[in-house]
Amino acid sequence: YFMTMDTDEFYESDKILKAKRYIINKGITHSYCNIIWYSILPTRRYINQMGCSIQFFSRINRFSKLANHKHNIALVDPTRVLKHQIGAKYFYLQQVEMHHMTYIRKDLIKKFIHVGKRDCYTDICQKYSSFDKYMESRLKNTIYTPDLFNLNDLAIQFIRNQTDNPQKLIDYSED
Repeated sequence: YFMTMDTDEFYESDKILKAKRYIINKGITHSYCNIIWYSILPTRRYINQMGCSIQFFSRINRFSKLANHKHNIALVDPTRVLKHQIGAKYFYLQQVEMHHMTYIRKDLIKKFIHVGKRDCYTDICQKYSSFDKYMESRLKNTIYTPDLFNLNDLAIQFIRNQTDNPQKLIDYSED
């Protein structure tokens, strides 16, 4: 079995183990799960989720490759999908989620000026008067959630290093 994973993606280990056993026991070849999107703090998740999924564990063989295909049962990033194989058995897992901490990073601006995100950074510069205003906007439409992965102290340190008025943003970490 195979699973793609970026450094800003987190899973609850007990849920992964249960899901993995289920997938193997049921002969599932392609599994998917929901994504929970977080703001600049691991204690603030978005109320309105984006409605896309992630391919979880998939069975591999010598013909396996990452590529988009029309047999997906969920809206998934096409660069992270294991291509369909004969006899595929698809399953959407309800009991496990990927926790996406996309904004919790040491240098968020560096992420935005990356080749694939330059348009996003340009939009941010045009829409907001400062990076602090952008960071503050990321906290709108969020709700409090427990710090499942003990990332709050690290996120606060990153905020302190990237913004002019960190306390205003850090105050959102406790509700």
